[in-house]
Amino acid sequence: MFPYLVVTAITVGIEDDELPEDDELIVVQLRQPEGGAEIGPDSQVTILVMANDNVAGLLGFQDTSYLVQEGTICVTNPHN
Repeated sequence: MFPYLVVTAITVGIEDDELPEDDELIVVQLRQPEGGAEIGPDSQVTILVMANDNVAGLLGFQDTSYLVQEGTICVTNPHN
């Protein structure tokens, strides 16, 4: 297809969505060369797509401190 091609670029589109996901791997492997070409020892690369969201949820406090009196139950609704 491309005679004497030594270097080329491929584009891998990564679409960000609202679904919580773990890290994902993409494996790119060279196979079936044509025209007498040979594939060298580095025929595969692994791309790590790091998650940009929290799969298990994000836990924390709304404020860094609370003032309560003994015997008082302090409940904060994070959905306010």
